[in-house]
Order: sequence, then C-alpha cells, then structure tokens
Amino acid sequence: MERLKYLHETNKNIIITGIPRAGKSTVAFEISKRLNYNLVQLDSIVEAMKRAFPDFEVIKKPDGIMEVSKSTPFIIEYLKELNDDPPRKKGINYVIEGSDIDLNEFYKHFAKDDFIVVGICYLDRSAEEIYHTMKKYDTIIDWSYYMEDDELLKYSEALVSRNKRYAESFQKHDIKYYDVSHDRNKVLKEIENDIVREVQSNSWEPL
Repeated sequence: MERLKYLHETNKNIIITGIPRAGKSTVAFEISKRLNYNLVQLDSIVEAMKRAFPDFEVIKKPDGIMEVSKSTPFIIEYLKELNDDPPRKKGINYVIEGSDIDLNEFYKHFAKDDFIVVGICYLDRSAEEIYHTMKKYDTIIDWSYYMEDDELLKYSEALVSRNKRYAESFQKHDIKYYDVSHDRNKVLKEIENDIVREVQSNSWEPL
C-alpha cells in the first residue's frame, strides 16, 4: 500500500501558456527559482527547429495570426517525455512556458490533472496599448525588440483578435487564466504565488 501511495504522489509539472508578450517567461523563471524546477521555454525550442529545419514552418492564416503549427506533434511528444514518471519520482520537475501549445490537441493526449496548466492573456488592451507595452518591457533578449515600429504595431493588431481565441480556449478546457491588461506586475506576482502554493500544498519528498 505504501509503495502504491508513493507511485501516485509525484509533483506535477507546470505549463504556463497564452498570448505572446504577456509575461509567461517572467513568471516561469521566478517559479523555477522558488521551486527548484527546470525551466523549459517551448517557443525557443520551436524557433530553433524552424531555423535548423526550414520545412518545420508555421502554417498561417492570411492575417498573419498563427492557427495551426507543424510543431504540435513534436510539442505533444516532448511534453510526454518531460512528464514521464521516472524523473518525477526522483524529484525532477519542469515549469514549461510557451504560446505554441494547441490545447485541443493537448487534451487528446493528457488528462486534466496530468499538469498544472495556467493561461495568461490581456483582453482589455488595444493594439496601441499592446504596442507600447512591448516597447516598454522588451529587452535585447526578446525577438520583438528588433521589430521596426510599423511591423510591431501590425503584430500588435493581430494579437488583439488572437487574445480572444486564447480566452475562449481557456474557458472551453476549464483552465484558470489571468488577465494582465492592468497592474501587469501585480498580476504576474499573483500567478507566481498561486502556482507555488498549489505545488507546495501537494508536495512530497522523493525517496
């Protein structure tokens, strides 16, 4: 009985997904430090694969908003590897962040309680506000930092409608999500604290 209990009391890995430039990386980095979890940035992995393998491209609608990605099968299989039982039984866990996660496909392969999944979006922001937020918070390590102003504004306009689809997807799959339209830093800290509390309330010590 004790052995069976041990097999089922493994900490869950964490997925933070949602709209680009909303603070996913910031939250994931802080959580990884507080919980001593490994940090995985899916978008960086996918971008590297696109550069290495040109056929591994994103399929886009005419308006430039990503709808379907060839990366989805890879992401699903990669998440299966990260969520394998042996590492978690040894106390090896991951906080995974990225925008390029197809939740419809994700829940064909994973149960509701396989991961802690949290969404982030900004529903009450205009394209101009999104643009100015990126100009304010982007650093040299952010790909959008290198966009020309007119290109960045066009991208911001695309994100407005994309935000709505993220929120609809979160609601469809009953995923808790946070709106960082206002008091961005305060909400990001709230996300961090909520996730840490959830993990710590169900934590276990590896043998």
